[in-house]
Amino acid sequence: MVVSARKLGSLIFLAVLLVVIGYVILHVKEHERYDVYIVFTFYLNIGIFLIHILKEVSKRSFSFCLFFDMFALFFFGFAALLQFFTNQFIWRLQAESTEVLICNLIIFLWAVFFYSGRNVKIVLKGNDFNKKYTMRKNARYILCFFSIFIMLYYIKTIGLSNLFLRSTNSYGETVDTTTALLAVHGLRNISLYSLAFNIVYCRKQGKVDAICIIAAVCFLVSCFPTAVSRNVAAAYYMGLIILTFPKVRKTQWLPIILIVGLVVVFPLLGNMRNATSTTEGMEMVQGTSLGDTYLTGDYDAFSMIMIIRRYVLDNGATLGRQLLGVLLFFVPRKIWPTKPIGTGATVIGPVMSQSFANVSAPLIGEAYVNGGMLGTIVMGFIVGIMTGSADNKYWKTKDEFARVRMIYPFNLLQFFFMMRGDLLSSWAYFFATYFVGSVIWKLSVIEEKA
Repeated sequence: MVVSARKLGSLIFLAVLLVVIGYVILHVKEHERYDVYIVFTFYLNIGIFLIHILKEVSKRSFSFCLFFDMFALFFFGFAALLQFFTNQFIWRLQAESTEVLICNLIIFLWAVFFYSGRNVKIVLKGNDFNKKYTMRKNARYILCFFSIFIMLYYIKTIGLSNLFLRSTNSYGETVDTTTALLAVHGLRNISLYSLAFNIVYCRKQGKVDAICIIAAVCFLVSCFPTAVSRNVAAAYYMGLIILTFPKVRKTQWLPIILIVGLVVVFPLLGNMRNATSTTEGMEMVQGTSLGDTYLTGDYDAFSMIMIIRRYVLDNGATLGRQLLGVLLFFVPRKIWPTKPIGTGATVIGPVMSQSFANVSAPLIGEAYVNGGMLGTIVMGFIVGIMTGSADNKYWKTKDEFARVRMIYPFNLLQFFFMMRGDLLSSWAYFFATYFVGSVIWKLSVIEEKA
């Protein structure tokens, strides 16, 4: 593959940026612990992730694979190594050297089989990457009407002044999980796709009209970035950026934006999530120490794999039970009283003897708790196949109204947060976005006749 001088320059800049950021993160605190063999395994994994990031960016500006590599580099690489150096693993975990080595081995095996799965070529029948589509007559007006209805519903239910901070935007706390899923994720996704389809339509027409502006206002009120969880805000708004500015597909700017999000925005939004007013939120941001951020629960992915391994050693793998709960997330607990809870909440109490159970479990940990080392290998390979197939289909499909072109951008960052976990909640977000998008696409778009 021939790389242009401009792209080569971008790759060199990206590599230097990541190395500098990694160096800064690893030296924000004094080191208390060192083991040459453990450090070697960390740098081995970091090197693998960094090489794959540069390899992927040289081919395309974003993909599921790139988002996995970025997540792994920061959460299993930089943050985890800092926690080892400072001997401050999350949730008061006192990890032995052997546990750290085995954890790095688990991550290494997942990565190897994930990359192997991505090289499997799957040819789906009926794929025509050159099909052309257009919106049905009046579809935009119907979508805009639903957006207005949803916005007014949220204003009436929550109150306009409460719609802009997550701590006050609390619909769903007093209802069962399934109802909350339908009311919150379902309605917000309708508002999201109403704007998304209008954006693509107006771009094709070369002008912005009143319908698109109304859809944008309704979406902004219903899904204000500081009023929803970080995974929702990131997935929705980055997806809209990709749809609004198609040149993003041809540049290396999106990885830079993702890096800034990981280093700055992600920690700041985490500190703002409990604010009850805009003033309080700004005070929390000003008091943020980004160095300390990588030693908090937001970056617990590496520690959670070690905790999950301890749980499996004591109790055995769940043999797919946790995964079954994920796949059947929509079944109410009234119907299925023994429905599994999130893996993080399942393991943290028995292993760490702590009452606080609102913790996540990374996707690699989910694989391990369901099937041990074999489950990690199998699930890594399957996820590699699925993400590789989705990436190839998206980048080969030409028409912007094709289903994969409309949905894929929003699922990208949801996959990133699925890597962090836990799977029970992140899969619900991912599936809701995909399902609602597919239904709206089916009802709103038709294939152009040749």
